[in-house]
Amino acid sequence: AEGSLCGAGGRAPLHRLAACERSVEDPDSILKELQVESAGTSPVEVLKALTEAVTKSKIEVYTNCTITRLLYSEGCCGCVYRDRTNEEVRVQGKVILCCGGFLSDVEPRSSLLAAHRPDLLHWPRPLDLGSGSTLLGQVLQHGARALDLERCRFFATAEASAKPARRLLSCSLRGHLMCSDGEVQQGHRSEDEIAIEILERGPCWLIRSDLHPAAPRGSLRRVELDALAREMQVPRSRLVQVLQGEGLTPGENQETFVWVARVTPALLCCEGGLAVAGESGAVLAQDDRPIPGLFAAGEAAASSGSSWSSCAASALRAAAGGGAGAP
Repeated sequence: AEGSLCGAGGRAPLHRLAACERSVEDPDSILKELQVESAGTSPVEVLKALTEAVTKSKIEVYTNCTITRLLYSEGCCGCVYRDRTNEEVRVQGKVILCCGGFLSDVEPRSSLLAAHRPDLLHWPRPLDLGSGSTLLGQVLQHGARALDLERCRFFATAEASAKPARRLLSCSLRGHLMCSDGEVQQGHRSEDEIAIEILERGPCWLIRSDLHPAAPRGSLRRVELDALAREMQVPRSRLVQVLQGEGLTPGENQETFVWVARVTPALLCCEGGLAVAGESGAVLAQDDRPIPGLFAAGEAAASSGSSWSSCAASALRAAAGGGAGAP
C-alpha cells in the first residue's frame, strides 16, 4: 500500500508472503488463494479481504512512512524512509515497488506526464494518487526501462469541483448522464469514448431517480426536477422524457425529486510503467536484464491493469518472485 512497509526497519523477523506462482494474467485465481472472489465484488470488499489475510499472517506492516530513496549496491538492496516521528530509518533487503503509477506527478515542466502526454496536464486526477512517481523517477535514473508512458486511460464520472484531484463516482452509480444538449449514450461504449464525449460536449450531470446504496456520502444531492432543469438550462420536459425510462412519470405540476451529481472526466491511470519480467515481477534494465533485488507491482508496473484484482495479483506475483526479505 502507498506509504507502507512490510518487515520495515529490521526490528522484526522477515516473513515470506505465501503466494502461488501463477501469471498475473489470471488474477482471479490468485485472489481465490486468499479466499477473495473478485467477480461482482466491490473494491472495498476486495481490499478488506486482502487486509484480513495479511493480518492473519506474520507480516509486519508499518504505515505513515514516507520512502525518500532507494539503496543500490550491485542492484537494489533496500530503502530509506522517515517514520511518523520524522526519524530516518534504513531497510536492507529486496524491494517491491507498489507505490502507484506515474500520474501522481503533474509538475508542468519536469514530470513524465508532461514529457509523454502534455495534452493531459489540465485533466483532473483521482484522489489519493500518492507520490509514487518520485520513487519511479529514481528507478529510471538508475537504468530501469519504462514502457508505454503515453498510454493513459480515462474515467468518465469524477466529481466536478475546483480542486485538481477529484473523487471518482463508480459506474454502478451512473443512471443517466446528461449534458445541456442531450443525453450521453453509455451502452456498448468504452470508458474512454464516454469520457472524451463529455469533455467535448461540456458540463455533464449524473442523474438518478433513487439514491444508490453504494454512493459515497455527500456525492449525490437531492434536487427538485424544476430546479435541475433551471440549473442545466434545459426544458423540464426533456428531463421527464429521459427519466420515463426508469418508470418515473412526473405530472406537469407534480413535485418530483431526483439524485444528481455534476461530473467531469478525469485521468484514471497510465497503462505504462516499469518494464517487468512476466513471471517474477522483477524490474528490467535497459538491456532487458532484471535489476537484482527490485520488483514492481500494481500501477508501478507496465500493463498490470488498474483493477483491484489485477493490482493485487501482480503484487502477489512480485512477492513470490522476491522471496524472503522484501521490505
